Amino acid sequence: MRRILEPGIVFGRLTILREGPRAEDSARTRRWWCRCMCGREVLISRTHLYPGGSRSCGCLSVERNTVHGDATGSPAPEYNAWCNMIARCINQKHPSYSYYGGRGISVCMVWQRSYPAFLRGVGRRPSRAYTLGRIDNDGNYEPGNVRWETWGCQSRNKRGNRILVINGEALPVVVWAERYAINPNTVRSRLFEGWDPKRAVSVPVARRHLKSCSRRPRLVDRVAEGG
Repeated sequence: MRRILEPGIVFGRLTILREGPRAEDSARTRRWWCRCMCGREVLISRTHLYPGGSRSCGCLSVERNTVHGDATGSPAPEYNAWCNMIARCINQKHPSYSYYGGRGISVCMVWQRSYPAFLRGVGRRPSRAYTLGRIDNDGNYEPGNVRWETWGCQSRNKRGNRILVINGEALPVVVWAERYAINPNTVRSRLFEGWDPKRAVSVPVARRHLKSCSRRPRLVDRVAEGG
């Protein structure tokens, strides 16, 4: 026997408040106003308030899907970033493991066990132009050391980007190169050759002048005249 519906009865996250207008169908189905635990009020058909029916205003489904990525049901970019972050640090077969887990980089246990905790810590990705990065490139994936960065910002923070100290100011090679409008590879080459850091970034690149070479005269076979 079905349960009698009346105000105060609870179905999952829904609490019946009062009876609402009937549905405009042929059966004139009865509907009830319900308040969800999230605070939202929704109008639900009586047939959806019995076992197997509605258990929330829809927020429960959103929460379940968010655990796996996004409310749309497809993996969110934040979820993909979370999965890749963990894989790089614990999966020895991951192609980038040697640069992360192999170097001792780890993911804090709270984030490793909970995607929602990770999402609360880093927030949503601002746009497609951003990727997950670490402030201290030798530090772990943990609160306070992870943020969304643009590709340009992350490239400056790469482990292989050497820091130069010039006039008491410490900046990556690429930043000094941008400031002096010089190719960073030129700076690296000069440093490798033993140049002083300040000269390596400040000395303009000499333009190469092509030497004009006179064209060699072609050798012409002399044809002997017949007599």
